[in-house]
Amino acid sequence: MSTARADVSKTWHTVAYRECGATYERYVVDGFGGVGTVWKFRAVMEEGIPFKRVHGTHAFEYPGKDPRFNEVFNKAMINHTTIVINKILQCSPYKGFGQLNLNHKKLVDVGGGLGVTLSIITPNTTHIKAINFDLPHVIQHAPPYPGVEHVAADMFESVPKGDAIFMKLLKNFDAAHTALPDNGKVIVVEGMIPVIPDPSTAAKSMCQIDLVMMTQIPGGKERTQNEFLALAIGAGFTGISLECFICNFWVMEFYKWIYISMALAGLIN
Repeated sequence: MSTARADVSKTWHTVAYRECGATYERYVVDGFGGVGTVWKFRAVMEEGIPFKRVHGTHAFEYPGKDPRFNEVFNKAMINHTTIVINKILQCSPYKGFGQLNLNHKKLVDVGGGLGVTLSIITPNTTHIKAINFDLPHVIQHAPPYPGVEHVAADMFESVPKGDAIFMKLLKNFDAAHTALPDNGKVIVVEGMIPVIPDPSTAAKSMCQIDLVMMTQIPGGKERTQNEFLALAIGAGFTGISLECFICNFWVMEFYKWIYISMALAGLIN
């Protein structure tokens, strides 16, 4: 495990640095301070979330308590988002963002950080209203972008209403379903772990992230395709449309019943 983990970490450092400059410093990839103990035997054997045992809270809450980590984490997310979203827009067959002008008027990025995703998307979707939604300690550092409104609140309590919701990592699917109209959709950019063991670097990377999530937040994990489907159906969506695969992530779309029924009947594109 240690060798594979080191190989994946080196790969991410190399790719991120080449594309956007320094990014995933060891704060994020290998843990920081006492977080490195999560890989030790004692942390595995004892109960509780290892990250919380070290820092007194889980990883989603910790950036609000540590300005240094908050700065590094935000920079890591900015650089990662810049790589992935630009690759999706420039190199993939995905046309879902361009279609927003036609079928949807308000796009909400749930957990959008400092708003980088919307700042990249909105120049190509000039007729929509974009809302960047995240926690207050994140939004307070978000710079202004043309056509983007920053909204601060807790995504696990509610999500702003929109015609389309974007998530770069799945969060609070039930609230997203509630916030959408009948013809709305959720666009998710997420990794998937393989059901059958796969020795490829891409699969090792997702398995590493799966382990990291397990050690940092309650119930944290990556998912298989069937697990995504179960979540979608459980939240009231009809299923998953896998649109494209790029940068080791899937672009997925989730629709409500009325939209799917009309699409199947040929009433809309």
